[in-house]
Amino acid sequence: MKLSFICFTAFTLTLLISGCGSTSKSLSKIDGEFIYPSMPILTESSFIWDDGDSEALNIVKIARPAGIGNSLRDYEDPTHASIGQIGGFSRLVDAGLGLASGSLFSIVQSESLTTGANTAVEFKPAIVELVDRSLVYENGKPSYKKVREYVANKIKKAIELDHPEIVWGGTYSLYNGVKRFDLALVIDSEKECLAVRRTITGDEDSPAFVTRNFAKIFVDGEDVERDFCSFGLHLSLPYELEGGKVAIVAELKSGAYFVETLIYHYDGYIVIPDFFSMNSSRAIRTEFAFVSKSGNKLLFQKQ
Repeated sequence: MKLSFICFTAFTLTLLISGCGSTSKSLSKIDGEFIYPSMPILTESSFIWDDGDSEALNIVKIARPAGIGNSLRDYEDPTHASIGQIGGFSRLVDAGLGLASGSLFSIVQSESLTTGANTAVEFKPAIVELVDRSLVYENGKPSYKKVREYVANKIKKAIELDHPEIVWGGTYSLYNGVKRFDLALVIDSEKECLAVRRTITGDEDSPAFVTRNFAKIFVDGEDVERDFCSFGLHLSLPYELEGGKVAIVAELKSGAYFVETLIYHYDGYIVIPDFFSMNSSRAIRTEFAFVSKSGNKLLFQKQ
């Protein structure tokens, strides 16, 4: 399986560089502690596992209310699995991204990200968790804070297997991110921040850190100026499942540098599209879409 970086002509700021969309906090406090909202279940219908579908397709169907994998299906030849995005790219040199020798990633380019793009079906790599409600519910309702911490802790554990010296700087929500149920993972270590930011920008001269006051970027941030980088995910709950479980979807909105690590080391499901953008100037392409399950590849193959 080859994953390919795609370079484009435009560039926009991402979660790693910019922050707030509001100037007032949207979280209240009790005894100095932020009070986080509960999360909605996206659909009231029941999910029924279809033994006639592949395991990969069943996982995608669970995630579809969150906008994941709307165009994916099972194939006679699973290497044809695709979200139907743009193509026709040329190979470039794998330079300036800090990629290890033998990495799954290679670099290709196109004149425009939007040419031929189908935004109705595009999505980014998405974690899908089938979790006991007792782990993420509070007072009978899904807790945004508990869901956020559950996903963040599993991501950190996976990333630390490849990056044992990474220094984490906390888990936060961007302004307006509480309403969208976002998750921001802050990194304080220079080595990882250099790799993360250069993957996004393609610029070997990109500095490792940005400097911001956390209270002005994160709704639950401290009033202190820090040097950092970060990456983010969007959280949603598509279904309550039988057996006292709930489905969690965490779509990786930034942090593409860690996708390969998560494919190999994340303990759970990750839906990997064959194409996804990092921002308006860069994207990643794979040979075909698949689902990773704790390091094992599940294919969209007809039973």
